[in-house]
Amino acid sequence: NKTAEQHFRYAVLFNPQFADTYPEYLRYLLAVKKHTELFELAEKALAVPGVSAVMIHTVCGNAKEQCGLFREAIVYYELAARIATDEYEYSDLLSDIKRVKQKAEKENAVNYIFQ
Repeated sequence: NKTAEQHFRYAVLFNPQFADTYPEYLRYLLAVKKHTELFELAEKALAVPGVSAVMIHTVCGNAKEQCGLFREAIVYYELAARIATDEYEYSDLLSDIKRVKQKAEKENAVNYIFQ
């Protein structure tokens, strides 16, 4: 929805230190597969006090996974897991890592067959 995206842009433009905007905007960009913008915003968000670095790295991992860049996704999930302090969040990240490693292995197997 262009209107929602415009509201997110204005929110960041007019109050870039308001941490609550970033998680929803990043998830929106992920949902509409605007990965370039997502990574640009994620970089800015990391400098904003109160924005969860775990959330940022997780969303970036999700974006890399959507693109089929499994090894890069794993790097982001591992970064998030390293700094996660919530037991459930940490457990979810370990599941993400396991899932993406399985995808990477399957991709390697398929590539091997077709070589």
